[in-house]
Amino acid sequence: MNIRNITLTFAILFASYATATFVPNSTDATTVANQASKPISTKAANIVQVHQTNTVDQEQKRISEFVYIVQSRLGREYADRVAKAIVTSARRNGLPPMMVATTGYIESEFRMVSRPAIGIMQILPSTARRVFGNSGLDPYKLEDNIEMGSRYLATHYRKYAGSYSRLRGNTTSRSGSTGSSASVPNLTPDQQVIVMRQTWGRYNGSGMNGAYQRKAMIVWNRVTKLTPDDWKKHVNTKGPLWKN
Repeated sequence: MNIRNITLTFAILFASYATATFVPNSTDATTVANQASKPISTKAANIVQVHQTNTVDQEQKRISEFVYIVQSRLGREYADRVAKAIVTSARRNGLPPMMVATTGYIESEFRMVSRPAIGIMQILPSTARRVFGNSGLDPYKLEDNIEMGSRYLATHYRKYAGSYSRLRGNTTSRSGSTGSSASVPNLTPDQQVIVMRQTWGRYNGSGMNGAYQRKAMIVWNRVTKLTPDDWKKHVNTKGPLWKN
């Protein structure tokens, strides 16, 4: 092959490469930009979804372990079901999932057959009729029972937290795993403790300084600060987590 043929061949290859690589007009530029943006958007969305899923999964696993330690005789499947319902309802209603778990533990130790009220969240029949009569929720169904308790907690939680929101003028939106969201104030840790105490006092009816909220705060501190091994050791040696 002579020099002229080599030069011609190289020119053809270069022209083909340029045509495939560079965009000659605005229409093609738009097409390429759209195509390039799709995988980037998908990737970004996936990263956000994975982050949210991982956060939910970690909380759900921790709560599932909590339920299983307390009610191991009911099995892992039951613990997973309760944990999933708690995390779903808590996030839907703008509550810390472990707050709902703490309430269910104190009320019934995660048993649906508890008395004198109904289910894990101990919904009073009168409350079920008065507050949730038109909701379509069934207090005898596990997931609905936890949803009813979460909604009732959230009503008081948002009320008390709202005072801090008005003072500070800031709120945050916490999305639930179901895709819904509830607007809740961005509280400091100290403010959250006060709001939880007030909320538990109203949930039980004993007030902010009553025995119920003291019991709830003891459990909250242990389940949020200690490890599952610590919970298990306490339950096996001392009894319920609210006991010293």
